[in-house]
Amino acid sequence: MLFSGNINVCPSTGSLLIDNMTTGFDLYSANRPTPIRTFKIDAHRRFVKAGVFAEMGRAVVCGSDHGKVYVFGIDDGKPCQILKHGTAEQMIQAVEVISSTRL
Repeated sequence: MLFSGNINVCPSTGSLLIDNMTTGFDLYSANRPTPIRTFKIDAHRRFVKAGVFAEMGRAVVCGSDHGKVYVFGIDDGKPCQILKHGTAEQMIQAVEVISSTRL
């Protein structure tokens, strides 16, 4: 059986964030074939979830299959914020972030 996950490229650093569909999301630098960090999110079902870069590549925001959105700092594998969006049965398959900067 072939599974296809989600991938996001950071426009600032070129790093890749990939939904590994088992343990969470893996972070790859552009020049390494192995992950430099895994952002662990418990998975109860195998469904594609989105993960995106935020804060100019200093954070990632990831969906889940249990109604929560996770925010991780790039330098730490622990969530710095967990946003409850739905029930434990609801999937968060799409996330979007907008970063604003002051001039």
